[in-house]
Amino acid sequence: MCEKINRTVFNEVACLKAIHEDLKTFKDELQEESPSLNAVIKEMIRSLKVEVNEEKNVKKGLCTSFNCKLKQCKVILFYHLRSVTISRVLNYLRSTNGKEHSTNFNK
Repeated sequence: MCEKINRTVFNEVACLKAIHEDLKTFKDELQEESPSLNAVIKEMIRSLKVEVNEEKNVKKGLCTSFNCKLKQCKVILFYHLRSVTISRVLNYLRSTNGKEHSTNFNK
């Protein structure tokens, strides 16, 4: 028996806003520790051209304790993994530019 195929519409605006929020979180978390990475993240946020409410600039102090450094290590690892996903999404959007954004899922 063939299973029913559901068609889900891809919401590009919501996807880009989620990417923007993730990048903003990473920027806020790493702003004092890695100015060069922070500058790259700011540029990525700017290039998304997503309309969002006013951004809060959260100032964090310099991290010196082991637990703080461990947390930052985890944030950087998560940022690395998330950046792969973000790259894939942006490549998908580029490849489907002008086409309908939809995905078929077997259920």
